[in-house]
Amino acid sequence: MEEPDDEMGESNATGAAIAGTATAATATRKGPAPAVEGEGAPPRPPVTKKRRICCSVCRKTGHQKPKCPDLEYADAETPKPTLNVVEGQVIRCWDIESDAKTKVVYESGSCLTKFTNHTWHDVPGELKTVLHHTALNPWCTDNCDGLASECAESTTTLRQAMDDDTSFIKNNDVKIIKAHNGLSSDMRILCEHGAREGIDVLQEWKDAGIVGLLDPAVVIPKYKITELQHSPDKKHPSPWSYLSNGALYAKATGKTMEQDPQLSHHRALDDSKAERTWMQNLQPMTDLLFGEGAQQRPSVISIHDLQRWFDQKQKNAAYKARNGL
Repeated sequence: MEEPDDEMGESNATGAAIAGTATAATATRKGPAPAVEGEGAPPRPPVTKKRRICCSVCRKTGHQKPKCPDLEYADAETPKPTLNVVEGQVIRCWDIESDAKTKVVYESGSCLTKFTNHTWHDVPGELKTVLHHTALNPWCTDNCDGLASECAESTTTLRQAMDDDTSFIKNNDVKIIKAHNGLSSDMRILCEHGAREGIDVLQEWKDAGIVGLLDPAVVIPKYKITELQHSPDKKHPSPWSYLSNGALYAKATGKTMEQDPQLSHHRALDDSKAERTWMQNLQPMTDLLFGEGAQQRPSVISIHDLQRWFDQKQKNAAYKARNGL
């Protein structure tokens, strides 16, 4: 390409300078200079710093969980159901009252059922165990009628309670433990309480014959059993999560637990009886477990997977304690 001669270059440079001056003048005429802070102008908003994403395991920046050098200490993944309830198996409906924050069990309650010949049957036998405690948390004190005084009078230790528990399982040939929200609440609390006292709850259950956990709070949303879920609302356009034990009991019986003179809401044995009642009477739950295609809908988390899950939970907790996380 030919270079422009000097005259043309000078002309272009002069034009650019004039244009720049005009532009600056025009900008000046558009309005006054911005006011200085402290002289009547509103304060400038703070500059938002871009949040640095940190690893969910070690809480350090620079990498994500898959590349964390401490990945082996990550929190446990929620175990998935891999087994089915078998017709004729004895199912133990189980509940505890506890302090969820400190992972302390106050009482445990169980009753039994099984499904044979297309019908649910109550199985004779129930278990109520109240542990010795001199004080309960405020919620249980206010909501668990009579529990505080029973705990104060009891002399039962967790070790004795577990011995009674495994004897009950063996004597009644229990195979499945059914607990509403049992995975994230009841079972985890009992396992952590036991671990502090040198008791391996899941291994003792396994040795007694338990094959797994049926948790409606897991399978209801997993298989979208809409009749047993919360109705759509402004926040949720579709049925969501799962109904509480009390709400499911009311749905099955037409009355609340508080309206039933034979039940005391938030007492473990009576809550387990409510679980049994709605499981037997709400057809969608029966269909889920034993209806058409049930073999393609695993509903029970195996005891082996529960052990791996809790072991990893403990490993993660110890890691966080060591590192102040």
